[in-house]
Amino acid sequence: MFSVRNLQFFVLLTALIAGCAARQPPPPPYQPPLTPPKPEFKEIPAYHRPQDSQGQVCVIQCQTQKNSCNTLCRMENDSCIRNAKDEARFLYEDAKEKFRQQDAYERSRYGEPLDPSRAPSLVQFLDTSPCDKDCGCENEYDTCFEACGGTITRSRRCMKNCDQVKKEGGLIDSLEVHPSLGIYEISATAPLRRQPAVDAEIMTILSPGTKIHVVRTAGEYLEVHSAKGNTPGYVLQEQTTFSAGR
Repeated sequence: MFSVRNLQFFVLLTALIAGCAARQPPPPPYQPPLTPPKPEFKEIPAYHRPQDSQGQVCVIQCQTQKNSCNTLCRMENDSCIRNAKDEARFLYEDAKEKFRQQDAYERSRYGEPLDPSRAPSLVQFLDTSPCDKDCGCENEYDTCFEACGGTITRSRRCMKNCDQVKKEGGLIDSLEVHPSLGIYEISATAPLRRQPAVDAEIMTILSPGTKIHVVRTAGEYLEVHSAKGNTPGYVLQEQTTFSAGR
């Protein structure tokens, strides 16, 4: 005969089993497989100078115009940044004074200061994005270069996350991905500068036909390392032609 005590024991046991089952952790959420990062490409121009002397002189004039354009562009951008900083300081000082007045009011009326985290900061008012403009110097130079009889070929190169880039059914190796690194040949008399800037100190003059070892790019300049351990320098990429990879 099923007694009341047995019934109570059965109910208690059932409750304990249900409680244990309820305490079991849920299965982990589904984690989709990680997608490899997409490769990033950059269009790289290669400049082929005209062979005749008149074309060579013409290209030098194009380079002079481009240097002047870049210098003027930097001056305009620097002036824009200075103006942006001056305006930011003015707005910041005004906001800081208003915060100080409001803080004094809160202290006198309620005995509590304003939350310091609400205080204004200079970075809130500094906006230099309008200064980051393209002055069009590169496009003007390209037009001038081609008008002198030169030709420009453009290649699309993978610059980042290139491991899985496919090319004609295969993977691009490091040489193909970064053909800008390796051995170059000077195509026209070129100054080797201490920094990648048109007004940087000239370390030496490289003659046409000189082989140079390029380790990285720096904008429109190539960083050149010497096999003899001399100080690294920079030369304009357009004054060189690619010879061989690393």
